[in-house]
Amino acid sequence: MARALLQQVAEQYRTLPLYYESEWTEIWKAGQTETRRVTSQKRYYLPPDKMRAEIGDGEEPFVDLADGKSMWRIYTDANEYG
Repeated sequence: MARALLQQVAEQYRTLPLYYESEWTEIWKAGQTETRRVTSQKRYYLPPDKMRAEIGDGEEPFVDLADGKSMWRIYTDANEYG
């Protein structure tokens, strides 16, 4: 009985969606000039093979989508994909 329950719990965790957010700053220095770029991302995973990533860097935000067979990049501001 306990083994069956543990297997059921393990299967449930194996198929749970995963989500995380992150943000980082890149700093470039050349002489007296300093350039900063803040990039943020949100990632969603749905096991076993689906993924969505929303990336924004202040210049050209985009969304990556994958279904386990193909991957697409959508440039949201320009309404273009590839």
